[in-house]
Amino acid sequence: MEMQALLGVEFLGLDVAWWAIIVVLVVAVGAGARWAIEFAWKVYRDRKDQEELRRLRGDHDEFKKFVEDKLAGINEQLDLRNPPVKPKRYHIVKQAVDEQLQEVLATVPTQLDPYNPPDKPEGFEVGKRIVDKDITKVSATHLMKMGNVEYSVSNIVQAQHYYEVARQVANKAEDRKTYAGALGNLGLVYQAMGDLGLAEKSHKEALKIDKEIGNRQGEANQLGNLGLVCQATGDLDLAEKYLEEGLKIHKEIGYRQGKANQLGNLGLVYKDRGDLDEAEKYLKEALQIDKEIGYRQGKANQLGNLGLVYRAKGDLDQAEQYLKEALQIHEEIGYRQGEANQLGNLGLLFMQQGRLEEALSHLKQALSILDQHGLAHGRDIITKAIREVEDQLGNGEDRP
Repeated sequence: MEMQALLGVEFLGLDVAWWAIIVVLVVAVGAGARWAIEFAWKVYRDRKDQEELRRLRGDHDEFKKFVEDKLAGINEQLDLRNPPVKPKRYHIVKQAVDEQLQEVLATVPTQLDPYNPPDKPEGFEVGKRIVDKDITKVSATHLMKMGNVEYSVSNIVQAQHYYEVARQVANKAEDRKTYAGALGNLGLVYQAMGDLGLAEKSHKEALKIDKEIGNRQGEANQLGNLGLVCQATGDLDLAEKYLEEGLKIHKEIGYRQGKANQLGNLGLVYKDRGDLDEAEKYLKEALQIDKEIGYRQGKANQLGNLGLVYRAKGDLDQAEQYLKEALQIHEEIGYRQGEANQLGNLGLLFMQQGRLEEALSHLKQALSILDQHGLAHGRDIITKAIREVEDQLGNGEDRP
């Protein structure tokens, strides 16, 4: 009885204290079972999430292979160093590239739609972000290629559009290398449009990024582009500094096309300084490399610049030969800025020789190309030369 008194009152043959203990035990067991069930469910869901994440990554790998195959098809159709011969061929290739680009981008919603239901766990969202970013990078790469296609035939307004969208897409994907490349290419577009201040700003921003990420080829390209801007503004010492730095990197990394570009641009700096022998030396070295690597646009550029050197030396026959060779290549590859350059240079040469009718014809053809494509390089010189020739021919008597 002492024990009963200790435990308290009885209820249905058991003390209330014992009932309390039993209730606590039952609740504890129930809670444990619930915890066990919740834990098991969490393990199951986590396992399913991991399986889904693996499936997502597998789909991603399959998608990347699809894109790589498409890119390979584009590269087979178009060598961006040597644009397709004749405008008709260019448009055929551009249409094919556009179709492949659209086919690739059309698969993106199919790839992503299943991956974004609102109730997916955080781990799955991480996987989705990986796919999102990589697909966006692919899109930026394609946009850059399309910009290059347009730039290669001097459609600079279209090229500007593609490069600008590529820049935005690359920024979204945190793809700094493509972002810098798009900035640098926009700088080239601004140079072609005659906006040297904006060109310099773009190249310097691209150069900063390329240095930070260790992209040496990009760094060398931007140094060379800055050299061109400085040359255009008349700062030949700074132009030479930039070009020499770019040339040094191209030599170190073994990029021969870049080496040829910088050698040719240094040749132009020496020409502008009046050091014609040194200019000829650099340009001929660049020409030899461009011939060896099959870079026809570079070859045409060097031939045209050699024509300018020989004109400055007074060897007008040799100058005419070089300029005509350059013009033929530019016409064949469809590079309209190059055509305008050589037509304009031939026009100036014919003026010097007194062949005024030929000069006027070539100068007007050059101006027509510049007008058609919104190009600024050489416009002021050509316009002034046309006025002078027309005055000499008596065609400008009523000019205000």
